[in-house]
Amino acid sequence: MSSDSERFALAARLYSALKRSSGRVIDVLWLLQNEPYAQEVIRLARAADAECADLAHRYEAMLRGAPAPKPVSNTPAAHTATGAFTATGSHYVRGLR
Repeated sequence: MSSDSERFALAARLYSALKRSSGRVIDVLWLLQNEPYAQEVIRLARAADAECADLAHRYEAMLRGAPAPKPVSNTPAAHTATGAFTATGSHYVRGLR
């Protein structure tokens, strides 16, 4: 069974992803304590975007006692639209300034 800190971390990531994608705010502590609420949040997350659906799938696996599956895709970003640098692998694409 997964630890409480892993469940809390995944619930917090789900909170952030849902707020960013759909503007929806959830209660993370209630999500951890209440199974029917958790199932409803999972349903809402699956209807949002791909990131929320992946997090919902991982959280649901934790609820069933299975280890959370790894994220589907973890490709590093190369360049943002603003021109800021981001890490790809072990080096930066652009300088700091």
